[in-house]
Amino acid sequence: MKFLLSTIALSLLFSCSSTTKNSNSDLNKLVSEYESSAKTLLENNNQKSRKNTIIKNANDLIAKAKPILIAFKNKNPQCSELLTAIMNSDKKMGLLTLEQIEEQYHEGSALPKADDLCFEAKELIVHPATVIVISKNYKLSKDQRTQINDEIEEVLGHLDLFKDNI
Repeated sequence: MKFLLSTIALSLLFSCSSTTKNSNSDLNKLVSEYESSAKTLLENNNQKSRKNTIIKNANDLIAKAKPILIAFKNKNPQCSELLTAIMNSDKKMGLLTLEQIEEQYHEGSALPKADDLCFEAKELIVHPATVIVISKNYKLSKDQRTQINDEIEEVLGHLDLFKDNI
């Protein structure tokens, strides 16, 4: 009987360990896909693609960010309120002016209080939403294209947080 219970316990232990590894692998894949899509946006912007293509790329990034943020808030429950607010505001952000999105979402005046870790995580949605604002509200001149590249380069810099924390 002891042998049977030990076998069951070990089997469950390895099963849980395997599930965690698979889950981490899946999440790392999501982060890699996000990174690849961000680089595609940069490439399209550098090739002077039309506004609609840039907006579509930015919306794709926002969609890819959501499962990453859900996993992140599951591991960091202190971020739940802030990240839920960000995910629920993605459409609203795209309708703001550049000044409004900077103040309300980059600086956080429209967001619940949270620690720095949570504020860094929100950038996966805020930067692509800012690209949408730039693309919708401005002619894509050299300055606006530079600004779009800056937004995406910055979000790429935030990806290490997820590689280390999921």
